[in-house]
Amino acid sequence: MRRMWARKGVRVGSVVLLVLVVAAAASVTTYLVAGRSTAQASSSNGIVNTSETTTPASLGTIKESISVSGTLTPAVQESVNFAVSGTVATVRVQAGQTVTKGEVLATVGTLSLQSGLASAKATLASAQAKLVSDQNTLTTQQTALASATGSAVDTLDAQITSTEAQITADKSAISVAESGVTTAQNNLAAATLTAPVAGLVTTVAVSVGDAVTGSSSANSAASVGSSSNSNSSAGSGRQGSGGSGSGSGAGGSSGANSASNSGSGTAAFVIVGTSAWQVNASVSDSQVGLLKNGDQVQISTNTESTSGTSNAGGFPGFGGFAGFGGGSGGFPGVAGGGFAGRGGGGTGGTGGTGGQSTQTATTPTLFGTVSSIGLISSTSSGTASYPVVVTVTGAQTGLHDGTSVTAVIIYKQLTDVLTVPTAAISRSGGTSTVTVVAADGARRPTTVTTGASSGGQTQILSGLSEGDEVQVTTVTFTGRSTSGATTGSGGGAGSTGGTGRSGSGTRGTGGTGGSSGRGSSAGTGGG
Repeated sequence: MRRMWARKGVRVGSVVLLVLVVAAAASVTTYLVAGRSTAQASSSNGIVNTSETTTPASLGTIKESISVSGTLTPAVQESVNFAVSGTVATVRVQAGQTVTKGEVLATVGTLSLQSGLASAKATLASAQAKLVSDQNTLTTQQTALASATGSAVDTLDAQITSTEAQITADKSAISVAESGVTTAQNNLAAATLTAPVAGLVTTVAVSVGDAVTGSSSANSAASVGSSSNSNSSAGSGRQGSGGSGSGSGAGGSSGANSASNSGSGTAAFVIVGTSAWQVNASVSDSQVGLLKNGDQVQISTNTESTSGTSNAGGFPGFGGFAGFGGGSGGFPGVAGGGFAGRGGGGTGGTGGTGGQSTQTATTPTLFGTVSSIGLISSTSSGTASYPVVVTVTGAQTGLHDGTSVTAVIIYKQLTDVLTVPTAAISRSGGTSTVTVVAADGARRPTTVTTGASSGGQTQILSGLSEGDEVQVTTVTFTGRSTSGATTGSGGGAGSTGGTGRSGSGTRGTGGTGGSSGRGSSAGTGGG
């Protein structure tokens, strides 16, 4: 009887394990099929669609343009410096402050300037007195000449000639002295530095106690610490806005007396106007000949921002199915040896990482006109380019210095010309053809002569009349695709085998499942 049970027990155990093996094979098959389906999902499929419509030839506008990149800058940017030498007595503004034209920026001490003015006035008075004295002498000499005789006449003639020459010199000296007084008065007035334009103060490079040297020219950007003539009468200079654009003085604050040691080129104050703007761009040597001052320009500013990872990543890999452990132990009286467990599949792979999504915020289009085309080119990598300045017109709010822009310069514009969609025209061997659709639906190929093209429209010079219906064939592609790689085909870790029964009734330990990975390690059968 025990042998019978033992044989039945073995047959039953074998059947059970066979069923488990079949189930495992089915599971693995299911996994492999699912993996191929996932790989196919990452491929793309599409359908080409063709549609035909008709549209009439009509009068329109053709614009020919070039698109260039540029930088937005304020049209007004002033470097302001003291016109006189001295020690800074007050600084009335700070960087970031908005000022009006004529507003006081800073002052220098006036003691030496007042002394200079007094000296100039004294020089003028002396010259004027000298002139009066010499004129009186001339009158006396002329009176004596009237009654002179003999050799006295010759003597008086010589004296009168000398006195007249002296009077001429006296008048010149008076002119010089008057100029000196004017300069001294201007210097005294220039001790108070005012804003030449309204705008935003972007640089304040002087402090109270700094020694400054006046600029030498009304049109130059005077420098703190330059060695120019201190008798200059002007203190601000406008930087050029033509060519490649306007520059700006270097910013930064100075410590006490640092200005006297600073190199030339540092403006005491920089004021930027915010009511007028321009775009500094450049065009190639093949494009510059197309442009002229006054050409209309459309300006757009684009700001890109990158968001987080999108959901376009690959599908995660499918984990392997658990390995099967050793079979159960024998029934009572039979020492059952466990069957080797099947190892589990490898660990599931990680899904592909999705790309970064980019969002673009576009501000309203600005408009402008070409105000300057440079005559001198610059060369980079063997390519010559010419500077172009575009003056922004209309309302200008929310603009920022240094913003990158795209400028579309319209160099040619044709109005009230006959046009058809460019897609309606087919070209072969230098011949352009359209399909004219009659009222009854009949289609007739017609040769046409084309002109300029812009914005999806082409000018028709001959071959069509206004109102003629032409066929437009549109080809579109619709499809489906998935982004990101589909990775991973490994499975999860194998499971532990069940518990066996020993022949003597003691519960034996089941076999251990295989470790994770593609290769399976054999499980140990239960005792």
